Amino acid sequence: MARRYIIVRIGNTNYYSLLCEEVKGGVKILEKRISQINRDNLSENGFDRDALKQLFENQNAGEYILILPYQDVVTGILEFPLTDRKKIESALVYELENEVMESSDELVYDYSILNSAGGKTQIGYYSIKKERMRSILQEFSMIGIDPAFVVAAQNAYSGMSRFLFKKEGQMGVRLIVDMSDSTLLLTFIDSSGFSFGRGFEITDLREERDIIRNFIRSTIQYYRMRAKKDILNTFIVAGEGDIEFLASLLQEAGIPDATRLIPDEFIPYDIEPQFVIPFSAAVARVELTKRQLINFRKGEFIYRGEYEYLKGQLIKYGIGVV
Repeated sequence: MARRYIIVRIGNTNYYSLLCEEVKGGVKILEKRISQINRDNLSENGFDRDALKQLFENQNAGEYILILPYQDVVTGILEFPLTDRKKIESALVYELENEVMESSDELVYDYSILNSAGGKTQIGYYSIKKERMRSILQEFSMIGIDPAFVVAAQNAYSGMSRFLFKKEGQMGVRLIVDMSDSTLLLTFIDSSGFSFGRGFEITDLREERDIIRNFIRSTIQYYRMRAKKDILNTFIVAGEGDIEFLASLLQEAGIPDATRLIPDEFIPYDIEPQFVIPFSAAVARVELTKRQLINFRKGEFIYRGEYEYLKGQLIKYGIGVV
């Protein structure tokens, strides 16, 4: 029997799931579900367990992939005057705890070396508070679900890198502007598969036009300044009614010629925008064991000894983990 798994995305107003089956050459979507969040029925960790349960009722799957909401994961790009990996990691932890997260809480983090030259090293990072990671996994445990893979929303689109970069060694950056579930998410993907993203919660897309335009502009400026890379193409993932509006906003922010993202043949054209992120992660399935990735229950990384091998695998398949 072909491998089946469920991908879950935690949204602002809904929970989303896809039941997927691996087939020769790709992934087939068997069923997709949306479960509305009842704000009057939230647990102490902020989850509607009844709504979560509806995603898994009468489903037959061997594994679960969880897409973390952008609000819980901090991403960024830093540069240190260092080349030694241990010193870089120590500097990163200090920066995350004292400047980025502004918290004394223990962190779960991962990073990619983007560039190293002239005695300086540029890295991209993902970080989440350990207790928040535990509380999220606890919520799923309460309904009998144990995710095998966890992906940050900001990094989920890296699973589409093989669709966006058609030629081997193709350089530059692709910007994906995703508008779904009352959230605008900007994701920058380079050819290595690393992606940086920032999100913005939206109440009214048109009334907040100026605020959204400034958010887009400042996010693009941050990326260009830190990553020092050019944006070659911009793609929009949104409903029909929002495509032109977002394209005009991007033009005002200095990004012309944005086009609608049309994935390859393994992603059905009729799939709703809110399902594209989870599915892009599913397309890039990587054959690594749960132990090799992260011991999510302890919230600690355990693959340091296998770092180079695993990092190569992650880059090869274009998938990132928190």
